[in-house]
Amino acid sequence: MKYIYFDASAGLSGDMILGALLDLGVPSSLFREKMAELKLPVEIQLKETKRATLRGLKVDVLVKTKKTTTRRRSDIEDIIKKSRFSSSVKKNASAIFKKLFEAEARVHGHRVNEAHLHEAGADDAIVDIVGCCFLAETLEISEFYCSPLNLGQGWVKSSHGRLPVPAPAVAELLKGIPVYSAWIKAELVTPTGAAIVSTLVKKFIPLPELSYEKIGCGAGTRNFPELPTFSIFLCSTRLSTG
Repeated sequence: MKYIYFDASAGLSGDMILGALLDLGVPSSLFREKMAELKLPVEIQLKETKRATLRGLKVDVLVKTKKTTTRRRSDIEDIIKKSRFSSSVKKNASAIFKKLFEAEARVHGHRVNEAHLHEAGADDAIVDIVGCCFLAETLEISEFYCSPLNLGQGWVKSSHGRLPVPAPAVAELLKGIPVYSAWIKAELVTPTGAAIVSTLVKKFIPLPELSYEKIGCGAGTRNFPELPTFSIFLCSTRLSTG
């Protein structure tokens, strides 16, 4: 059995999680091949990069159409159900999107079936979420753990205008999860990242006693001199979580 610990001291987003999981040793060709089964108009690029002088793997999902994509939950469920992924991957991806839609509906005062997603519902986020679930299955991860989340601070631009950090949907997703703000005046935890960890992670704790086998480092889009890449520690024995 294998366990993963997310170090979210530099924040957390969908592309950071993808990069770190791939950096643990999943072939990029396999990842691209499986993501193509979603039949989305995207191109996936992977590259080595640096954040605060430390290396990491960056995943860019380039949408080939200029059309602004908004999706309701039924639209995304249809894409997931029609894919050829395992039932476990589909179940986890659907659960993550369910949380996203519930959070968006709550903060905007809609019913869940009336809510739609802009950034989080776009094609790149579908790749982020389904890709994360596929990579976790490929790596045979049994349980997920995570550090408290560094949210950043300040304001962020969105399709709904300028929003405080954490954005309302992120705050909703992270109810009951330990968070803090340090070093950076910017959004460090995105809705996609918050939805992934709030769904998959068993426990949020400081770095526990562990013996790790591998470290995967994923880079986000922004480069802050004060913060390095995001890391995942892969363990083959249970973490000492108290």
